[in-house]
Amino acid sequence: MKIKYWPLSFFLLILIFLANSVPSTSAQTRLTQLSIEGLDAPVKIVYNDFGVPHIYAETAHDLFMAQGYVEASDRFWQMEWWRHQSAGRLSEIVGESAFEQDQFYRLLNFEAMANRAIEYTDPLHLAWLDAYVDGVNAYLSNKSPDQVAIEYQLLAERGMTLEVEQWTRQDTLRWLYVQALGFSENFRVELARAELIERTGPLGALLLPAYPYDIHPVITEPGAIDYRQSQVLTSQTILPSINSSPQSLQLDLVGEPVLPFGDTIGRGSNAWVISGALTDTGLPYSANDPHLSISNPSVWYEIGLYCVEVNEACPFELSGFSQPGVPGIYLGNNRYITWGLTNAGVDVQDLYILQRNPNNLLQYRYNNEWRDFEVREETFIFPDGTRQQIQLLDSVWGPVIAEVYQNKLQALALRWSAYDGKTPLSPLFNLLSATNWQEFVAAAESYYAPVMNITYADVQGNIGYIMPGLVPIRAEGHNGRLPIDGSSERYQWQGYIPFEELPRLFNPSAGYIVSANNAIVDQNYPYPLIDVYSYGYRARRIETLIQTDEDGIFTMEDMRRIQGDTYNQKIEFLMPALEALPLTDPIAQEALAFLRLWDGRNDIDSPQAALFEALWYQLLQLAIVDDLGSVPAGGGDLEWYLVSMFIDVDALPLWDNRNTLDIVETRQDILTQALIEAWNQLVALLGDDPQAWSWGAIHMAHFVGRPFGNDTLGEIDRRFVVSVPTGGGDSIVNATGWTANDPFNVRVLPSMRQIYSLADWDATLRINPPGQSGDPRSLYYRDQVEMWANVDYRIAPFSQEAIKATTHYILVLVPAS
Repeated sequence: MKIKYWPLSFFLLILIFLANSVPSTSAQTRLTQLSIEGLDAPVKIVYNDFGVPHIYAETAHDLFMAQGYVEASDRFWQMEWWRHQSAGRLSEIVGESAFEQDQFYRLLNFEAMANRAIEYTDPLHLAWLDAYVDGVNAYLSNKSPDQVAIEYQLLAERGMTLEVEQWTRQDTLRWLYVQALGFSENFRVELARAELIERTGPLGALLLPAYPYDIHPVITEPGAIDYRQSQVLTSQTILPSINSSPQSLQLDLVGEPVLPFGDTIGRGSNAWVISGALTDTGLPYSANDPHLSISNPSVWYEIGLYCVEVNEACPFELSGFSQPGVPGIYLGNNRYITWGLTNAGVDVQDLYILQRNPNNLLQYRYNNEWRDFEVREETFIFPDGTRQQIQLLDSVWGPVIAEVYQNKLQALALRWSAYDGKTPLSPLFNLLSATNWQEFVAAAESYYAPVMNITYADVQGNIGYIMPGLVPIRAEGHNGRLPIDGSSERYQWQGYIPFEELPRLFNPSAGYIVSANNAIVDQNYPYPLIDVYSYGYRARRIETLIQTDEDGIFTMEDMRRIQGDTYNQKIEFLMPALEALPLTDPIAQEALAFLRLWDGRNDIDSPQAALFEALWYQLLQLAIVDDLGSVPAGGGDLEWYLVSMFIDVDALPLWDNRNTLDIVETRQDILTQALIEAWNQLVALLGDDPQAWSWGAIHMAHFVGRPFGNDTLGEIDRRFVVSVPTGGGDSIVNATGWTANDPFNVRVLPSMRQIYSLADWDATLRINPPGQSGDPRSLYYRDQVEMWANVDYRIAPFSQEAIKATTHYILVLVPAS
């Protein structure tokens, strides 16, 4: 496609267009015009002073074409990386280090899924996708690789020339399936559970408690637990049942099951809506902050999409967050409604154990006969031009993800509901033009993967919640907790939960809805939904803050306060246990005295929060990691819940440190040792003056750009690393999570934050760390990261008049003809 710079004489035509479409520009505003082939009419793109574009177009085609253009201009290297990731081609960029991951992504066969989706996508939606694709390619047209992104230049300097390929429909659709995988990690939970039970025996069941319904909230029953009264954190819940003993499953995985948003199981999110009956405006407030593995640039791209004249052919007035490479927005608002997302954690994957034919390993037993595997030959290319070919196998259940290497005659196959869906694209487009609850629910009906919690609020004052998607109904005797026999159809799924029976909620009497990866339904719901994903600490805290609000009338400032809350609920069960210790060691006594000064908040500058989290880390090492061996314990709410259950139980094998073979430690021994080790750890890290310690000094968020922000290619380019101290922590509302195998460094975080007042779209608050741009040379690469760390926000206006006041730069795209 040709891109032209027009002479000044063309400016008059542009100014006429600007005057008739959106507010006029000020004398200080920079304005550039470019021509590209394929547009129906001129398109105006208004950038604010954080690099966020608002696109105004006369047709839906032009709107999405311009979106493709601007997202490619800011984030094409990210799109390139995601394209290679979804296609199992990262080895072409970084070599052998990505080979295992590439095998896994090829195994899942996203390419075939994308091609199938094209057949099922509504023709109008496919046309909008094509417009987006054309916009991406218009940006790439006539540019050398180094003009597209600095990463191509840096690769060339290392002797590797990477061709910039044209963007395709399949590139977009493959990434949608990768996203679905990122929020559907049940197969890894099955593997981890089987390994845990095999390693620890009866202790394994003890370490897998059920959800504590008696003390933590359920999404569809807001207000059912009264948190206005003092509550203990110890549950009376019972342990879950394991319906079969795990076989010995020492596995040789086909590739490495790396998930797209990081390798931390149990990523989550916060979302809540409050009815106008409880607000200062008389209309709802809505908040959302998805928790994803830390990345640079952000997985989100903030954008506004506006039809100049809203009509049936061009129905869009949108503001929110997209993901580069995909048209439309995922999270945000139109003129009538807003919606937020959290991961439902619903079990939509199962592993089936296959018996292979000893005389022909390319066959497996199914219904008393040997059936041929479908065999795919896949070729992998490395930067030096060498190639490697492997065989991948598919079964009646799905792809073979592992061989059981103690018994080569067994393998594991993956069944996943996403393989049964039609297209992920049309449900997204349908949602964008919904104007009320009925249209919103109708749009959700065709949605199938990933299964998500969606909160809702509208300008009529309604609030709601729905959990759409394909949720399997399992056969009798199969609860999905462990790999199951796949030698017959006995344990095949019995269909999916009907859409009308999926959980939903509309205008509950409590006046609010909280979705923070807590249980979705109570134990009376007729279908099993979730194999414990999160134990509900964040939801409990949010509901507590709502129920105990001083005047019961919520303002935007109250919403900000809740979203940034750093209260650490571990203090409620750990401090009483520490206070009861008969301490004689002077270091332990000094540590406890110092902790008594703490208000329980993991604020950035808190020295006590640093000591408390160091104590928690040492406790994990001494009480849990030694029992789990190679299975890492995190700092998350499973460990919170376990320790809260056992903190007063002396006779428990968990307290004995297996690394000290000649000593049997008691609970008091472990707690005392954890205090001493935590104090010594902070002295080594931060010096011997505890008043100079701070949580933020060790709790750092390192936003790392790939591949140059880490040592994947043998060196680190600091331009691609953005670091900032932050508050919060695991299972805290400000959820900056860390794990015990990488102590204190942020691994999972609020990937963006947004708060809406339904009374005034122009009062919307957002933040998107570390910045809007993917280019480290840009002013917008890291300009939001300190605000994010301090839980500060930017105003994100919606109306043309308000956007005009924030205008920093205008780009006009005009047809080339």
